[in-house]
Amino acid sequence: LSDNSALLSYFLGEEELYIFIVTNKNVKAERKPIGEDFNKLTSGLRNAIKYNSKSAFLKTAKSLYTLLIPDIPTNINELIVLPDGALGTLPFESFIDPSSESENYMDAPFLIKNYHVSYDYSATLFNERHVDEEQINPEILLIAPVSFEENEIRMNDLPGSKKEIDEIRYLFMGNNCETTIQTGNEASESNFKNENLGKYRYLHFATHGFVNESEPSLSRIFLKPGAD
Repeated sequence: LSDNSALLSYFLGEEELYIFIVTNKNVKAERKPIGEDFNKLTSGLRNAIKYNSKSAFLKTAKSLYTLLIPDIPTNINELIVLPDGALGTLPFESFIDPSSESENYMDAPFLIKNYHVSYDYSATLFNERHVDEEQINPEILLIAPVSFEENEIRMNDLPGSKKEIDEIRYLFMGNNCETTIQTGNEASESNFKNENLGKYRYLHFATHGFVNESEPSLSRIFLKPGAD
């Protein structure tokens, strides 16, 4: 971790939330009661975003900031979030500092205004990946089905996704990184499974996705259908 970075690792118990705050100088831990309204808050924030309910969003975003954002050293401007369970479905960068009394949505003090926010799976994987990146040039696999007329669920096509991965490919090439692209019919489940995924440092999917709120591990993304 750099001098201005902090890693926030979360663990959800049945009645309490544990937050570990890790910097390059020390490790601290906080324990908070989850409360009976926790599930309502998490689903409420997602629904407020989905249905563009600004008043509901302001309320839930402030409540989640109070619950989930610990005391952070003043020199920190980058947060690496390691969520747990349902926390993995929340956009932490949209949380709003409750100390502000502003009800103006556009002027709200979102977390992203004060911190660069990124996500990871565990502290061990975070550390191992950064050690590896110092030794090798990372490769990236870019996937964009673009159209979804053959999928079992009716979804809109994403014509802009091809431009998205072309731009990402251009950026990675500028850093001397190897890129592989699968678009259209090539962006199938069978082609993805046949790839040697171990050689890639990054996987980028420009596609539709589905979040299973009750069982986050059953969430999925959509590729071109094809034989396994």
